[in-house]
Amino acid sequence: MSDTFDLKLTGKTIPEQPREIAAKALAAIMRLTPEQALGLLSGRETVIKRNLNADQVPRYLQAIEGAGVEVRAERVSAPKPEAAPEPAAAAPATPLALMPVQDEATASADTVRCPACGALQPVRTLCRECGTDMPRMLAAREAAGPSSPPTRVQAADERSTTANPFLPPAARVDDVSADENNSGGGSGVIPPPGVKGWSWGAFLLNWIWAVFNKTWIGLLCLVPYVGLVMSIYLGIKGRELAWRNKYWDSLEHFNRVQRRWSIWGLVLVFGVAGIGILAAIAIPAYVSYTHRIGGG
Repeated sequence: MSDTFDLKLTGKTIPEQPREIAAKALAAIMRLTPEQALGLLSGRETVIKRNLNADQVPRYLQAIEGAGVEVRAERVSAPKPEAAPEPAAAAPATPLALMPVQDEATASADTVRCPACGALQPVRTLCRECGTDMPRMLAAREAAGPSSPPTRVQAADERSTTANPFLPPAARVDDVSADENNSGGGSGVIPPPGVKGWSWGAFLLNWIWAVFNKTWIGLLCLVPYVGLVMSIYLGIKGRELAWRNKYWDSLEHFNRVQRRWSIWGLVLVFGVAGIGILAAIAIPAYVSYTHRIGGG
């Protein structure tokens, strides 16, 4: 059985590193309160991780030393059971809740990593973090060939995992490419450029538009006094809501359909208004004419 290592904090900071600054950095990477982090820098050794293999140790050492805290890895002959840390005056009463490091190679066969944001999750079609259609995106990358360069999301994910093994990969929603179709992913989806904008179809046809675009909040337009406010809201946010609530083949398909809704909304509303104005002019004139004929 190969040797394993325990990770220990010496309770000291590296030379010329202020204790308060090191405590803040340590609290950030280990998800501790500032008081708990200061307790770990009280001058006594504390075991923060047990039974690490030789491949894991450098990543943890890099993360802790980057916070300005002295740390060392102690070799043990065989994995030992987890033991409760000795109570300390400022140390946390419960064991530290560290996030385990999970590499792609050790992931279960029942999980999948999103190619857009890097989130690890049970096997599914749409990513529960960013709403990306994962099978379609993977197929597109395979068709592009193995020489395709990694996306900015992948590069950022690798950097964050290397720098801080205590945390899972962070989803960089601000780096989602405009070519990635994440429509229908729900409220957590960030619409790509070209989706936001005023929608005449949503404003003028309100609840009818809402039904066909699966934006059920638009049914509030049927409520008296609330309808006008909701119509304005749909005009401002309708396109984004439609993108999040319904799957679209592409951004071009989405814009084409929404353009048709706007055209029909303008035609119907202003067409009816025009007919009403003509009727308001013609009917009184016709009544006056018939009276003149009858009186004559």
